[in-house]
Amino acid sequence: MTTADEQIQSASPGVTLIVTGVRVEVVPAAEVTDGQRVTLTCRSSGPLPENTNYIWFLNSRPLKQTEPQNKQLVLDAVSSQDAGSYSCAAGAEETISAQKTLTVYRKPWRLVAGGVSAVLLVVLIVIFFLLR
Repeated sequence: MTTADEQIQSASPGVTLIVTGVRVEVVPAAEVTDGQRVTLTCRSSGPLPENTNYIWFLNSRPLKQTEPQNKQLVLDAVSSQDAGSYSCAAGAEETISAQKTLTVYRKPWRLVAGGVSAVLLVVLIVIFFLLR
C-alpha cells in the first residue's frame, strides 16, 4: 500500500494506469446528526476502470461488508457507532487515501426526551413514597 500522494503505474497488456490523489468525499457533510443518511465516495484525480477494487477503512481497520465494495459507502441512519476516521484504498496497487473524519451528533430532542424521562421517574418515585 502507498499513500494517496504517490503515483502508481500498473501495466496490463498495452495499458498503463496512473492512480493519484485518492481521497474520501462525504455527502451531505462530515458533521451530521444521528439518523441522517451519509454517502462516502472514494475519488481519484485520475480515471479508474469500472472494475476497480475498493477497500473501506474505519479508524484504520478494514470494514467488513457483505456486498462487493465499490467507490461509494452508504451509511443509512448514522449513529455514534459510525463516527470516526474513514479512508479508502483503490486500484490494484491499493493506493490509500488520507482519513476523513465523520462526526455524528445526537439529535437535541433525544437529549431533552431523556432528561424529561429522568425527571418524570423521580417525580413518580417521590409521589409513590408520599402516598405510602
